[in-house]
Amino acid sequence: MGEIKALQFKFSKVGVRDKKIACNYELVEYIKLANLLTIAPIIVSMALAREESRGSHIREDFPESRDNFLKSFIFSSKSVEERKY
Repeated sequence: MGEIKALQFKFSKVGVRDKKIACNYELVEYIKLANLLTIAPIIVSMALAREESRGSHIREDFPESRDNFLKSFIFSSKSVEERKY
């Protein structure tokens, strides 16, 4: 998580030089990276919380699949809600 925080800090110092809206690939890449850095902590937290292996997401410390992890997690900036489908 520390590496993500460091990347978020570095990104906070970055801006977009090209100020036009149309065909601004620099702006598109900036927004994509901002979105990735926003969701990265959530992805890492959930991967660490899942104490099982499932599909291509293999954990050496939890090699077996477990049915109690057949859940979906919905996140908001204010709360976490867990739903089982």
